[in-house]
Amino acid sequence: MTNDNNHNSDRKFKPSLGMRCFCMVFKTPTHHLFHSTRIAPFSVFSRQCAPCPQRRGDFVVEVVYVDFDQQIAPFKWLDHGDGTFSVSLYAEDSYKEELFKIREEDGFWGSGYCWDALAQVFLNEKCPELESCLEFDPETLMFCVYSRDENALRQFVALFKETCESDTEIADIFSRAIPLPPITPEDMKSFLDEIMGRSSEE
Repeated sequence: MTNDNNHNSDRKFKPSLGMRCFCMVFKTPTHHLFHSTRIAPFSVFSRQCAPCPQRRGDFVVEVVYVDFDQQIAPFKWLDHGDGTFSVSLYAEDSYKEELFKIREEDGFWGSGYCWDALAQVFLNEKCPELESCLEFDPETLMFCVYSRDENALRQFVALFKETCESDTEIADIFSRAIPLPPITPEDMKSFLDEIMGRSSEE
């Protein structure tokens, strides 16, 4: 089969560990039938579409499905059970720490606020149509975004994680993140209180 080069998911979702493929036959070239479809606990994406060699006039669509939690890791998805969903990332995970070191002089070090500054640029440039659906609520040690629109939040975090995996693309976006204000004594006290609070809970 030949790739459907117009289908973005062919670039985004390449076969890897944790992913599986299967094929289905349709009467029409259904390129986008499964795009962004949710079949818990999987996300399903059509990858290829070509004429069926055994059944003239039909089309074969290769479908890939992937565990969503694995797809977005180390970001963590949470269904709050009240119609609200969230995605979070803890600073202690040290994800993309080499990226933030590029602009240490601007106050970036990988805190929840650093991730928020990066995510705001990404949202504005890559998927502004989702802005009204998302609510950002970062803390010193945690980046977090909420939404009552499950599909919008899934789309955001999947695209954000994919972009983060491209060092060149995410560095370009990060170059336009607004510098953070210097840390004040009050900020440091809040930061230490947060750490102590988490330590006592554990």
